[in-house]
Amino acid sequence: LDEDMFVKVIRDDEETMQTVIWSRVDYPDEVHDDLQECFMVLEGECECHVGDEIIHVGPGGFFEIPLHVHHDVKILTPYVLAVVQRKKIA
Repeated sequence: LDEDMFVKVIRDDEETMQTVIWSRVDYPDEVHDDLQECFMVLEGECECHVGDEIIHVGPGGFFEIPLHVHHDVKILTPYVLAVVQRKKIA
């Protein structure tokens, strides 16, 4: 168990991966060409840097990341608890 991030896979099949993530650390820059990613924050607050935009997401907030766009997540509170879904694009 990592003290700064915990990831629990709740679904993983040919089409979709869903995880519950608890994190005290920022999530580094990434880009997806074949995965449609979205997430809902359950507790805490974060900023999503998506291309040139900064989107603030708090409890109950939902956000979908566009394909082919660099993005990262900055944690603004002591931790964030979120459900993340990545759906494979054919």
